[in-house]
Amino acid sequence: MSGSEQFAAFFDGRVSFRSRMPLKWVRFETALDDGQLAALNEQNLALLRAVAALEERHTDTSDTQQVAFSPELQRLEAKVDLLLTLVGQIRSADGLIPPSHSIELAAEGAAWWPKDGEQDPKDAEGMLELSLAAYATQPLILPARIQAHGEWEGRPAVLGQFFGLNETCLDALGKFVFRHHRRAIAGARQG
Repeated sequence: MSGSEQFAAFFDGRVSFRSRMPLKWVRFETALDDGQLAALNEQNLALLRAVAALEERHTDTSDTQQVAFSPELQRLEAKVDLLLTLVGQIRSADGLIPPSHSIELAAEGAAWWPKDGEQDPKDAEGMLELSLAAYATQPLILPARIQAHGEWEGRPAVLGQFFGLNETCLDALGKFVFRHHRRAIAGARQG
C-alpha cells in the first residue's frame, strides 16, 4: 500500500479536522512506564477539559442566544481574556511554542506535513506535542507510533497512531476533535 493510500485508509470513517497548529515530534529514548503514562493521561485530560471550558464560553453566546451580562461579568471576562493572551505571549516569547504545521487530527492519530529541513521520524515511537491554544500553558502530549511516511496530497507527510491514552482521555480528545470538525464544516458552509 502506498503512503497516500495508508493515510487515506487511516482517516477513512474517522472524525478528523485539518488545521495549522504548533507541533513538535520528540522521539522516545526509552519507553514510557505505566506511571508516566498515567501522569500524561491526567495532564492531557486537565488540558482538554480547560480548553473545552474556554471554547464553550466563547461559543455559547451566539447572536441568536445573546444573554444580557452584567457589566461586572463583562469586565471579568475581558480580564480573563487579557490574562490568557498574556500567557500565550509569554510562551511565545520564551520559545516554548514550536512552529506551526498543517495537521490532520483524529482522536486515534494524526498526520502532519514536516517543514523543509525537519527530520522525518521514520519507524519511531515518540510524543507528538500539540499546542491547542495560544493561552494554554502546556502542550497536549500524545504518545504515538509512526505508521506511515510518504507523499500525501503532493507533499511529504508523516502518520502517527496514538497509544497509551486511557478511555477518559481518549473520550475528551474525541470531543475536542468533534468540536473542531463541526466548526470546519460550518465554516465551509458559510464560506
